[in-house]
Amino acid sequence: MTRPDDLPLRAKIADDLRRRISTGELRPGERVPPERHLAHEYNVSRETVHAALEQLVHEGLVTSGGRRRGRSVRTYDPLVTLWHRLERGQRRDDPDLALDDWAASVREQGRTPAPVVTVTRDAKAPAEVARWLRLEPGAPVVRRHRMRYVDGLPWEVADSWFPADIAHTAIPGTDRRPLLEDGDVVVAGGILHAIGHPQLRLRDEMSAWPASPEEARVLDLPPGTAVFRHVRIGFGEGDRPVRVMVTTAAGDRNVFVYELDV
Repeated sequence: MTRPDDLPLRAKIADDLRRRISTGELRPGERVPPERHLAHEYNVSRETVHAALEQLVHEGLVTSGGRRRGRSVRTYDPLVTLWHRLERGQRRDDPDLALDDWAASVREQGRTPAPVVTVTRDAKAPAEVARWLRLEPGAPVVRRHRMRYVDGLPWEVADSWFPADIAHTAIPGTDRRPLLEDGDVVVAGGILHAIGHPQLRLRDEMSAWPASPEEARVLDLPPGTAVFRHVRIGFGEGDRPVRVMVTTAAGDRNVFVYELDV
């Protein structure tokens, strides 16, 4: 068995800082003492302190502020998403407040949602999307790309893909085709219901993995953070897939909940 005295200096420092965080001596959001102060406190070089702090960054305990900005103890305040409730039953879409069902659920938790939406009207279905929508790869689809922010932080990326014929459908009695509109479009009861293609059945697929460099950049994730992917396929009349939504979310900022009757 390895004794504490046998541990490298950087491991001892990391252990002690871990203890200070777990006991609350260093609280969430509090600045970690500068490297030069820690080097003096532990009577080691700044390089040793830097290596210990980098270990805590990779463990998700402190931020990677660097030597100039300084590091702080990471704060975890996850958003709870009730996936069994979203898009089912009584939706909470409010066009007057520009809140869709997701944004309304965020507001209910006292948080501030801010989605940024862009539309690709002439997209070609990637192989995975084509499989979900039962289309040929490369078939015409419309993609609505949402970058969702909560309290000013990038929270998740949600891409919704629609077969082209469904996406070009207008609301009955109007010339309005909401799935082709830019920006965050909110329609009472949901867009698909409004254009006559309601989702009658949902299938969810879930997976997780360490964030890729691009995912870490887009979601502003610290090293080693996992991302969670939630795929929701909506089926309409004749059990035809009418939409697939692929949500990639920061694993350290979200709690996903399902409640099922048994």
